[in-house]
Amino acid sequence: MKKVLIFIFFISGIVLIFTACGLIDNSYLGKDSSRVIFSLAGADNRSTESTPPDVTQVAITVSAEDMSTVSKTISAAAEEPATLVLVVKKGKDRIFKVQALNAESEVLYEGTSTMDIEEDTVNLTVEVFSLGTEVIQYFIYLANWQDDCLSYGPWDMDTGSFSIEDIHISYADSHGIGVHPNGKYAYVSTFDFVTTTITNTSICPTSGGLNYNGSSSTGTKPTSIVVHPTLPVAYVSCMEDQEVRVHSINSDGTLGAGTPASTTTPNPHRLAIHPNGKFLYVANEDNTVQVQIFSINQSNGNLSYVGSHLSSFYSSAIVPGIAIHPNGLFAYVTYTNFGPDLVICLRYSVNPDTGALSNETILLNTESSLSNVYESVDAGPLGNYLYITNTAVDQIRIYTINQSTGNITLKDTINAPGYLLHTNVAIGKVTSIQ
Repeated sequence: MKKVLIFIFFISGIVLIFTACGLIDNSYLGKDSSRVIFSLAGADNRSTESTPPDVTQVAITVSAEDMSTVSKTISAAAEEPATLVLVVKKGKDRIFKVQALNAESEVLYEGTSTMDIEEDTVNLTVEVFSLGTEVIQYFIYLANWQDDCLSYGPWDMDTGSFSIEDIHISYADSHGIGVHPNGKYAYVSTFDFVTTTITNTSICPTSGGLNYNGSSSTGTKPTSIVVHPTLPVAYVSCMEDQEVRVHSINSDGTLGAGTPASTTTPNPHRLAIHPNGKFLYVANEDNTVQVQIFSINQSNGNLSYVGSHLSSFYSSAIVPGIAIHPNGLFAYVTYTNFGPDLVICLRYSVNPDTGALSNETILLNTESSLSNVYESVDAGPLGNYLYITNTAVDQIRIYTINQSTGNITLKDTINAPGYLLHTNVAIGKVTSIQ
């Protein structure tokens, strides 16, 4: 957990609030922008917790083309907010730069914003204090088509364990879930032959619960959705249309219009994005043991077909699950025919420059066993654990991952809340200020 540093500027009856460089975004304060304006009365509701311990000084600089730069550095004592006064010349586009420094005058956080000064000369008073504590939590989500529900609960980043037995949300035919990297939004896909929408949800920053945020049109039978790590783009596999759609993400977190990729994807089931954001992997349920690879345009998120990888061990099976390790070097793929002949999990080496898969290795091989039907696979946000749903016995298996080799070792088995079939596991990082 981190203390969250904010800066308050009192200027002629208004308050200009900066948050410390990227620790939180300003939606916690009411707007998504680099500065937030409140009335002076509104500032009375602020927390007065002490300044984060590493910050000992605050440097304020105001500059513009038609004025000399004004700057001052003050002590930021932990006992009380720091205050200074600057005289700033009237004019437009005054650039305010705020730097939080440690005892060695090293910059810890930095933020800038531009505003107009409407009076001839104003006194600028600055207060620095902590808004609260930044709390990072992880939640695991399980979309389960069989029970028409989506379950979720807290995930322990140290042990990899979780608890989701008693928490359910009713989502008819829920088949896939994708969590936005910012931890604010999640998207639920549905598995039937007539649905052409994705359910948009917002995530409660303290409980991890999902709140309905409308629906967005997509292709028929959307089975899976993933969000690009840096671009405002999401990808949806539409099995009935045999295509992957590229959707823009609106500022409110909802999905915009979707455009099909130019290359047909036979029965696309699960999707995974390389952590570097350059490649999309499509696991296909077309009985050809095929994973398709697309390169991602780094400007608009559009897809270009690179090629397909076929298993060297098996020639007939479907691919219900795929995950890429957060280090970008390993891929995990499950194969099954939903019968006694083939249930396996393979590991591949991944070339982060080309996206190619190689060095196919069998990690789990349970041929001729009806007690295992591996389906969804997820490597988690930290890459310490691998999660595989076993729909034959309604369990989620947790494996530790060797960070050097990518090999896995069974750590624990958790009974799922309900009957598993056509499932998807996703873990999201959620940040709140408490």
